[in-house]
Order: sequence, then structure tokens, then C-alpha cells
Amino acid sequence: MFGSNSQVIVNYSRLPGFDTENESYWDWTLDWEDLTSAPIWSSRLGFGGNGNASDKFGFRGFCVTDGPFAYLNVSFIGVMEKPHCLSRGFLAGDALASWSQRIRPTAIATLFESQDYVNFSLAIERGPHPTIPHVVHGDFSVPTALQDPVWYLVHGEYDKLWWEWQEVNRKRLEDYGGRFMDGAVEKTASLDDQLQFGGLSPDLPPPAGVLLVGSVPLASAEAVFIKACSALPQRLQAIPDGETGTRSRYVGWQRDGFPKETIRFLWGGTQQSSSTSAQYTLESIGPTRYDDVAIQSYEKLIKLRDQNLVPRDVRFQVSLPSPFSVIQGNIRPEFQMSLEPLYEQRFKESLLQIVSKVPNEDLAIQWDLCFDVISLEFDRRGMTEAPQLPGEQWKAQFFPVKQGILDRLVKLFDLVPPAVSMGFHLCYGDFRHRHIVEPVDLSLLVDLANSIFNSIGKRHNPVWVHMPVPKDRKDEAYFAPLRDLRLGEYDRLYLGLVHANDELGTQERILAAQSIYKRAFGVATECGLGRTPEEELDDILEICKTVTEPTV
Repeated sequence: MFGSNSQVIVNYSRLPGFDTENESYWDWTLDWEDLTSAPIWSSRLGFGGNGNASDKFGFRGFCVTDGPFAYLNVSFIGVMEKPHCLSRGFLAGDALASWSQRIRPTAIATLFESQDYVNFSLAIERGPHPTIPHVVHGDFSVPTALQDPVWYLVHGEYDKLWWEWQEVNRKRLEDYGGRFMDGAVEKTASLDDQLQFGGLSPDLPPPAGVLLVGSVPLASAEAVFIKACSALPQRLQAIPDGETGTRSRYVGWQRDGFPKETIRFLWGGTQQSSSTSAQYTLESIGPTRYDDVAIQSYEKLIKLRDQNLVPRDVRFQVSLPSPFSVIQGNIRPEFQMSLEPLYEQRFKESLLQIVSKVPNEDLAIQWDLCFDVISLEFDRRGMTEAPQLPGEQWKAQFFPVKQGILDRLVKLFDLVPPAVSMGFHLCYGDFRHRHIVEPVDLSLLVDLANSIFNSIGKRHNPVWVHMPVPKDRKDEAYFAPLRDLRLGEYDRLYLGLVHANDELGTQERILAAQSIYKRAFGVATECGLGRTPEEELDDILEICKTVTEPTV
């Protein structure tokens, strides 16, 4: 009874138009002395009453002809598809009085004498669980009882009783057992079982956890930490500092560390003077400053933890681009091969400072692989220019592209201690709120993620990977490549399917993903929020909270 039924209620309550914060229930202990006259059966304020005996086309009763569900057509009787009217056939007399005894307040009180889940569940099954089906009869008397809207309130009460029993002793939150399913002899139920709903609801629970990809449109790191933790309780495993200020431009803030004559013309680069030598050294490249801002932000996070404003089990997330993304995004092609190894050395200096100054067990590093992904897409499609960025060459200057990208990444992974959590933001860019290249589906990202995981091996476990989902992609074809994603048992997928002012669309994208990917996943936005209007931030965070379960 608990488990699948409970999750069906949760899943339906998350559909648009439902109260996603609270679960409704019918407390029958208030009505046990006259169940069939309870306010819930009111035709004006309730769910309609007993079947009408003058309408004889019902099932195990008569058609409901009053209230909001009058003459409602339902499709099934048990496993058989047999369209008919919603039916009820209330008990009366001694039979009603006898069944009602099972839900009187003193009978319900005895449920809480059970010391473990198995006995509590048995007490529910022998007491209140069969009562309402027998009293209401009609459609309530078969396994497809959830066709009667009152079913959801009845099972909401079972959930409330279960919660109240758990609250007596918090250790009961993880107390679960009994038979795996009806008829099972050897296998017992466990918290790791996958619930199945026979098509009435997705077989997986709702998404759990939220990833903040990186940038957040707030004024300071402190504001980001406080806002995120208050808006997303128990949903963050790591929290970034929001990449506030000039860092909101992704790799753009690194340009002033390069000679201006090497910068792409799109970003204000100048022509190289004929008298200028093309020889560059490490001194030609300024420090990245990634370590400076990370260490400063971590110190701010610690102070907020001491004030209980940031949970102690949430890691500090440092979002870093690959050096290749910095070079590819900022530097003209003719200078890339000479400047990349120099910048890579500067980048490694910063990375080593971060992992030495921030306690490894409190650190998470997310690799933001934007131009890495775009270069792979250009290579796959034979492209050289992006429609949104005309006149610029975006093709990688090495071949094979995929192996070159992996080789560059592995050199960085080797510098990150195993105790540091690691994640990957696989990105198609965000230029004026459009991707630099629109993905056809998730096939390229799945292939890249699998290759990265193979390169890491078991050095960093678990890891996470984030993949974007465009607003208009609610089709299964987009998500189909996820069937081939090879995550470890404890690795996590985050799908960037949350879009501002679009809770309904977000739910639809979740359902499309769940139809393909049968493991639990978390949610995120497509990209960082730094270029998002601040007035949309609250809506995005609220949607993230609404569509997810806590991770702890």
C-alpha cells in the first residue's frame, strides 16, 4: 500500500494546478460515526455522493449523478478496459456500523503501538485500509479505485498516518520491509526497489536535487549563498559563488590577461603590428585569478556556515572552464597553438592553489566545457562558422578533435585529489540567450560523457554530469541517447530542463526524459544564470524546488 500508491499521489500532485507543497487527506476519524453523510460527499463543496439508484448502469453500485464528477466516464474495471460511469454503492445499517468501528479514534490510536514498519503496515491493512472500499463500494472496490477522485484523499490519510508513526521515532524514516510484491516468497522489499506504476505514472520517482550551474545574477557571493540555500532546502550537494560581477561573462573576463593583438576581433582585438614579434612567453600571460576569487569566496561561505545560513554538508563548488575553452573563446586561430600551453601553465598554477587552500572534502570542481562541446559539434557537422557569431573561425586547430580534448582534460584531472568531487557542465553556449550551436539531440554529449568517465576511471567517484535541454525539446527523440549513458552506481545526471516562467513545460520535459532514462536524475537550468534577468531568478528557483525531491 505504501510506496507505489504514495508515489502516485506525489507524482500527480506535481502536475500544474495542484498544490505542490501540501498533500490533501480525509481524516475519517472525524466522520466515523456516520461515514456516508460526511461533508466529503457534499454535491456543492465535496466530491458528490452515493450512486443514484435510478441510474442502473454503474458497477457494483450506481452512477454518481451529483457534484463535480457527475456522470464521469472511467475506463477500467480492474485490468479490463470496460468504460462505464463513476460508481458508488454506500453500505448501510449494521454492515456500515461494523466497518466503521475500524476507523474510530481509539482503533487508529492502536496503530502507533507497532514498533516496526512491517507490523505497522499489517495493522493498517487489517484495520483502516479495507474500510473505505467496503463502505463506498462501486469503483472503490477494485484495484482501479484511483478512478474515484476520493481515492487520493483516502491514501493521503494513510500517508499522514505513516508520517505520524515515523515522527514518534525518527529512525523509522528508513524502516521499510515486507514482501517485495504480492506472492513473493524469498525476496523482501527494500528502499532500493524501483517502484512500478503500470503506466499510470512514471516508474521513477520525481527528480531529486538541483544543480546551480555557476553564475547567478546577484551582487555578491554572500547573496548567492544565502539565496540558494534558503530557496532550495536540502536540494544542493554543492553551491557556487555565483560568478558575480565581471565573471558572469564566462571566459570573457580572462581576455585582459592576453596580448590584445591576439584577441578575437569580435571581442575588440587589434591587428598585430608588422614590427611586433610573434614570440610569446609565460610572462606574456597574466595570472588567471581563478584561485584568488575561489579562496575569497570560500572564506565567505565559512562565515555564513558559522551563522547556520549554509548547511555543513553542502560543498563549495568552483566552476572552471577548460583552458582550451578560454583559448578557443577568446583567441584568434593563428595564435591559439602558441598561447594555449602558456595559458595552461597559468591555469594549472591556479588549480593547484585551489586544491591546496580549500579542504578537499569540502570542495567540488565543475568543469564548464562550452567550446569543447562546440568544437566537437563543428567537427561532427563539418562547420566552421556559427550563425550567431559570424566572421569568426570556431573550428579546433588540432585533430582528432575528440582525442585532443580528452588528452587536455586528463592532464587537469590528474591534478585534482580524489577527495574532491568533480562534475561536468556540457554546454552549447549562451550568446544573447541562444546556443552558439543548437543540439540535434543528446548523442554528442552522451558520447563525450562516457569518454570522460572512462578517462577518469575510479579516481573520482562519484561524479556528476550536466546536459542542457532546449525549451522546445519535449520529444523522446532528444533524450533517446541517454539509453547509452554509462554512469557509475553513485554518479548523478543533471538535466538542464528548467526554463523561466514555464513550470508546465518543465514538467513535460521531465516526463519525456523519464520515458527514456530510468534512473533518478536532478534538474538545473540549461546554462549559468548570470545573463538571466534578476526578476526571473525567483521563478526559476521556485520551479526547481517544486519539481524535485530533497536529496537528503
